[in-house]
Amino acid sequence: YLPERPVRYRPQRRDVVVYDTKAGQLRIRAGDAPTLHAYRRGFGQLLHGDARWFGTDAIVSLEPLVRLGRAVEKPTAGLADVRVVGLIVRYTTGQRGTIAIDADDIWAFLEARMRTGLEHGELTEVIFHVYRQGVYAPTKVKVRSPNRVEYGRMDDELFRTYLEERGFLATTASRMAG
Repeated sequence: YLPERPVRYRPQRRDVVVYDTKAGQLRIRAGDAPTLHAYRRGFGQLLHGDARWFGTDAIVSLEPLVRLGRAVEKPTAGLADVRVVGLIVRYTTGQRGTIAIDADDIWAFLEARMRTGLEHGELTEVIFHVYRQGVYAPTKVKVRSPNRVEYGRMDDELFRTYLEERGFLATTASRMAG
């Protein structure tokens, strides 16, 4: 006799690329920012003969939040603490809609109150409180897909390193490669 236990099933993530021919826009959902950039270059070359057709700006991916969960908050050099304090999630399963979540501990909120996790929705924005070493007040940073990063009063290179190491932002090297 085996006791019944709930089993958490997390479907495998798949990359999605949609090209709107009328608007000439490419929508991409992939596991990290360097992969997004590779798709953008590849489809630019394939569809228009120019790898830079869809732009060369930094590319943002919010998928590391799904893959890494709370581990995404581990700070990099120069940062004392990083906290996810806000999310905007667009859900398309069941009823469609957008949910804005603001909490001091997003992960506890998701575990306690949400019946569907982040893997069932499309993340469109994340808000971080970033604490620099030696500075006690947080800086607010918004990261919005597909390519927007808004900093409060902070040297953006300090947090850019964090974003690149976690896979939120394509690195300079990945933008120049392939």
